[in-house]
Formats: sequence, structure tokens, C-alpha cells
Amino acid sequence: MIIHRVSTDIFIKEYETRGSNPSQFNCSDKNDYVVKHARSGSYRPLINELIAVLLLNQLEIITPDFALVEINDEIFSPDYSFIRGKPNGLGFGSKFISNSKYVIDFSIIEKIMI
Repeated sequence: MIIHRVSTDIFIKEYETRGSNPSQFNCSDKNDYVVKHARSGSYRPLINELIAVLLLNQLEIITPDFALVEINDEIFSPDYSFIRGKPNGLGFGSKFISNSKYVIDFSIIEKIMI
């Protein structure tokens, strides 16, 4: 399997979540990605994301295309204050799907798994 790799061109926004606070970027392949970045120098969460998407693909569960994303420090406005620290280094990016919906009702998963 070939893992696509891109670099960030434009910072779009940061998502405030209960967990990782991913950021959305337009990248060198002209696609937008929602990127989870390593914090405190630990790449463990990124490895977990990669394992999860590979497992889901093996189970034939549809996921967005993904890429490893090199975060370019020079694209950030110096006056922007990040919620949980400025993204840097290598991140895990899921291709942004513009017409997607945020789901918080996971009962549908229970129905599928039964």
C-alpha cells in the first residue's frame, strides 16, 4: 500500500473538539484535509489513526481518503492563537468531504453490527 504524502499550503480553520482539535488545511495536491497533528512530540495518536483507517478499509467500511501531511509553519498568521497548540511536523489528514454531516448518534453502528 502506498501512503499519499502532501504538505500544507493554506490554513483554513481549527475545529474545537473534546479530543484532538484537528485543523483544516488546503494542501499541495489542491485538496482540503482535516489534520490531526502530533502534540508533545508523540506520534502515537497518528499511528493509531493510520491503524484505524487500515483496519476499517479491511472491513470494507468506507472512510475518507487520507494522507500524511507535512505541516508548513510559515502559513500561519502570527496573531492566531491555537486552542491546544500550534500544529507542526507531520500530521494525519483525512480528505475533507464538503457535504458530510457531523454524527453524534452512534446507534446506527449498533444496528449494523448486530
